[in-house]
Amino acid sequence: TDPTPFNLNQSFRANTAVLTWETNKTAGEYSFELHLNDDVFNSNSKRYVVNITPGKEFTWYVVANLIVDNKIIASYKSEDTTFTAEKGPDYLDITTTSAKSVSAQGALIPVSYETNWNPNIVERGVVYSSTREMPETRFSDCQTRISSGSGNNFQVQLTGLTPGTTYYARGYVSVEDKEACTLYYGNVVEFTTESQSSGRVSVRVDPTSITFKDTKVGDSSVESFSIINDGDVPLTKVGAYTSGRGPFDFDNQTDGVILYPGQKVQVFVRFTPQTEGEFSTTIVVAAITDVLDAPEIDIIVTGRGIKNSSQGTNGGGESKGPMITLARSEIDYGTVTVGAAVSTGLIITNSGDEVLKLTKVSLVEGNNYFSMSFESNYQGKEIAPGASTNITVKFNPAKAGEYTDLLMIKSNASNYSSNLVILKGKATN
Repeated sequence: TDPTPFNLNQSFRANTAVLTWETNKTAGEYSFELHLNDDVFNSNSKRYVVNITPGKEFTWYVVANLIVDNKIIASYKSEDTTFTAEKGPDYLDITTTSAKSVSAQGALIPVSYETNWNPNIVERGVVYSSTREMPETRFSDCQTRISSGSGNNFQVQLTGLTPGTTYYARGYVSVEDKEACTLYYGNVVEFTTESQSSGRVSVRVDPTSITFKDTKVGDSSVESFSIINDGDVPLTKVGAYTSGRGPFDFDNQTDGVILYPGQKVQVFVRFTPQTEGEFSTTIVVAAITDVLDAPEIDIIVTGRGIKNSSQGTNGGGESKGPMITLARSEIDYGTVTVGAAVSTGLIITNSGDEVLKLTKVSLVEGNNYFSMSFESNYQGKEIAPGASTNITVKFNPAKAGEYTDLLMIKSNASNYSSNLVILKGKATN
């Protein structure tokens, strides 16, 4: 028989290619196979949408199989067609950066993405494999790790890798559109784990000392430090403590935190003097592995309490300046169903007598389960004396589990220049 004539075409949208073909064979009589590079897709229509990487060259062809009694009795193949993938009118460019902190059993994969639209991103992560050079989440020989980070940049710590093995990894983003999710992939990076772990335990802190600004009696100031794993084995327990805290306290704890090589955790310290004078303490940072303890590290912390003479402008007293009051210090979203979105507002009031300016509003962990739709709108926002504003934070879990984050609010307030609000919620299927 003569070969069936085919006419192949492709178009692009975001990081997908829409591949279509025309033939005089109907789908009811024939099944079609789309061959794209090394992958094969079965289709009962003459149209298929596949993920592609912009700038990469692809070759594809179509095979029409005539099936009778569940047997292929004839096949027709099109000519090969080659194209270079384009961004399309709405693009989402994902860049996977070279692996960092590669050890015998782990590696850190940084990822960033750029887009000219506003996709509803429900998950970000890295997919990797030691056997497939173009890993995808749908393959059983590929593994995934969900991301951490915020904004258009995130990083994923890969663990449990095999020493002396070459891996292929690339970032991905899952976008929800009309109750369906589409995966977009970035470029592939290749790395080889070390032959064996040296078992080196190394921990450092940054900064190594903290000096609080002069703080009025009864007010608070917040500073932070990071605990960083510079070794090549996981730190299975990390802690920071101090004896005789006095006016110093921790705003968050590191209970349950595991630090893999190259990872860090941020700890916030609050200074609230109740009397005037100089204050100091030593924060001790301790970390252990499954085998041995790391040497303890001391952080010297100092602060000075000064007289609080603010009595308000009424009655001839001094100006209070801008002052911030939060309606709550914790937002508990309770239990929600996976895929559901729950939004809660946080009311911020200027209880002072000068304009309050918000200098930074951000999510500390950036775990992608809590989000602010218009985060940039809060930066630099001014609140008149006696006025209030509302910050809306959404909890939209993509998987079952318990989640927490911290909402940080920085301002020019004379009472609390930095504030942390605890966010927590639970998701069930």
